[in-house]
Amino acid sequence: PNHLPEQAVSRLYRSYARLRVAKRFDGVRLRGLSATLVAGYSAGVRLLLAYSAAESMGGAIGRPVTTWSIRNAGIVATLRRISADLKDWPIGLNDHVKEQLADFVREHNDNVRIPATALRHLMAHGHFAPTGKIALRKKEIEAVEKLSGALISETERRFASWFESVSRRK
Repeated sequence: PNHLPEQAVSRLYRSYARLRVAKRFDGVRLRGLSATLVAGYSAGVRLLLAYSAAESMGGAIGRPVTTWSIRNAGIVATLRRISADLKDWPIGLNDHVKEQLADFVREHNDNVRIPATALRHLMAHGHFAPTGKIALRKKEIEAVEKLSGALISETERRFASWFESVSRRK
């Protein structure tokens, strides 16, 4: 809509560019490492990109990603297993995120955005490695990939809903 402030339009373009990159990301290339390790890092980078797009779009439309609730019954159990290790992670996560993870693990909610926030934070700040304590195996890697897809879909859905409401205000 042409009645939006220039700064808002600029933020929307930036968000769209991030979303486009997240949707087109096709993995990382690393030499001399196991296929599982490469797949784990690819899943982590894709999640980082998808979350960045969601975060940017949420900020642009006034709905921060940390307030989103995303459900995906197909991956919730696997993400709970990953989150069980993350909730006690010694570095990189604040107490609020750890509390949300603990509630998620205890099945007090099914919001897969919570482990997305934790994994994104660990990835962005260099505390994530898909080996060691997390040890992402094929099923966990697939769940993180699907989590990225869910973030991308929710970002698009929220933008479309926001755009429709702004268009009606004209």
